[in-house]
Amino acid sequence: MKNHSKIILLLLITILAVSCQDNFLDRKMDSNYIPDEVFTEYNTMRDFGTGIYSYLPNGYNDIDGSMLAAACDEAHHSNENSSIHNYATGAWGPTSNPDDKWSFYYTGIRKANIFLESSKDYATVLAKRDTISLPSKNNYIDQYDNINKLRLEARFLRAFFYFELVKRYGGVPIITKSMGLNDNFDLERNSADSCFNFIVSECLAVSKELPYTWFNYGIPTGSRVGIGECPGISGSAGQSKIGRITKGTAYALAMRASLYAASPLFNSVNDIQKWYRAASIGKAYFELPTKERGLLKNNYMNMYVPAYSTAGYAKDEVIFEKRWGLNNTFEKANFPITFGSGGANTVCPTQNLVNAFGMGLVTQVYNASNPYLNRDPRLDSVIIKNGVAYSLGISNNRTIETFVGGTDGFGKYRATTTGYYLRKYVNTSLDLSKGQTSWHSWVLFGMNEMYLNYAEALMHVCSSPTSTSASDGKTHPKSALALVNEIRNKLKISSRNNLYSYPITISKTDFEKALIKERQIELAFEGHRFFDIRRLRLMDDPAQRDEILTIKGMKIVKNTDGSLTYDQNYIVEHRDWNDKMYLYPIPNSEIMRSNGKLLQNNGW
Repeated sequence: MKNHSKIILLLLITILAVSCQDNFLDRKMDSNYIPDEVFTEYNTMRDFGTGIYSYLPNGYNDIDGSMLAAACDEAHHSNENSSIHNYATGAWGPTSNPDDKWSFYYTGIRKANIFLESSKDYATVLAKRDTISLPSKNNYIDQYDNINKLRLEARFLRAFFYFELVKRYGGVPIITKSMGLNDNFDLERNSADSCFNFIVSECLAVSKELPYTWFNYGIPTGSRVGIGECPGISGSAGQSKIGRITKGTAYALAMRASLYAASPLFNSVNDIQKWYRAASIGKAYFELPTKERGLLKNNYMNMYVPAYSTAGYAKDEVIFEKRWGLNNTFEKANFPITFGSGGANTVCPTQNLVNAFGMGLVTQVYNASNPYLNRDPRLDSVIIKNGVAYSLGISNNRTIETFVGGTDGFGKYRATTTGYYLRKYVNTSLDLSKGQTSWHSWVLFGMNEMYLNYAEALMHVCSSPTSTSASDGKTHPKSALALVNEIRNKLKISSRNNLYSYPITISKTDFEKALIKERQIELAFEGHRFFDIRRLRLMDDPAQRDEILTIKGMKIVKNTDGSLTYDQNYIVEHRDWNDKMYLYPIPNSEIMRSNGKLLQNNGW
């Protein structure tokens, strides 16, 4: 940490390009600027603030061409040379971790600290101009509001970066000022609890002043700052600022962080107060006016496969996202091998994940000879299976053949290794042979996660899944069971809407198991399952550990009469595990730079 903390304050920043209709989050700063110039002028001050967004994670092919899903039981990566396989073999540690983010996020934290320190006098800086004439006064108000909001956003982003560190490494040093050459860099780790407390408090603090939406955002006449969808005197109304942090985003991180803090990995004594906090944050969020927290629509795919236009970024199901712009990289990586330039680095969903999808109706029974009949309709929105009609461009060309010897089946270079291809996030309407591209965005917080997080907290503070009365005396607007069933009842996929609700007679134990599966399904390939396994300490149960580590696929054999035989117990690989892997190791280089003040995680 010492090397990047001692970067000379000749700050040179280039914001990662993100394609969007407006250029607010697409600013580039001239590399010749120095700090004194950056924070004495509005445009450069604004650009520095928006540049902090570039440190948000992007889950598309972000680990050596793969996704974090391939490091847990969600997927297997077909490229044997990808370092993502190190998690399967145990070949990772303090000197080599494919997902080591220590330096990356501390760099983002440092830039947030610099911005917050150096923009303190923004009101004075902006006032050094004509603020008498009406156009100039309105321009001043608009610029004042922008910097004021960016300071709130910087606090949130800093909290977000700390959360990304803590969920990986446990407690880390909390640094809230920029470090100069003469500062002490030998910092000890704060406890995980202290880190979570900091994250939650920062989120709740900024939530009071953040707008609930940036759509048609403006400043009402007579006000210096805007609070939401209220076009007024400023010229910033429209879609120009969509993609920035909102009140709902701050609540979402506070909820996620409080849930992690209460989970077994970080709450070994099961302190009920931590669950009370998580439930209270959920209660506060769900008691906000609907327009201030978003909507849960009834089209499951809207969240992940929008209209692929700039307007598609304004999706009610999405609370916050990282824009990825116009490209076809993810499609090239995950299209079946025979479609255009597909199969570049295929992420293959596992049978382990497919098994989490139950039947559509409680009366329906699994059929081994027709394993996908009457299944949970969300299955077709997450994976591509054998026999599915697949598109290339706007027309259906043929059905997918993942059976042995099939066009897209086992044994072919970069073909599926599990019998499945990825559907979620993939724009199947692109014709890669024509170089077609589309808009993408990586969902960082969605409404479905908020429902599931709140339900999990309520499960711990209420006597039953149907109760709304918590043991601390608070009454909640919904029960845990109602929250989960609301998600299950919103489905409308290809005119199918036949997913049953969990019964009110479900036991607390069965509901807890069901909730873990709901998270597997709803949050598949969003980077949650890898960390859910850890925060919930699912590997403590030997039977469950073996199930997670035994990666299975669906091996399909086409018989001479044309019928198919399905083997859902086909083993792709057995993976390695040691309990020290519940947390990442701190990089050895950082421990050495701290002169031993940073203590390594147990076992590493």
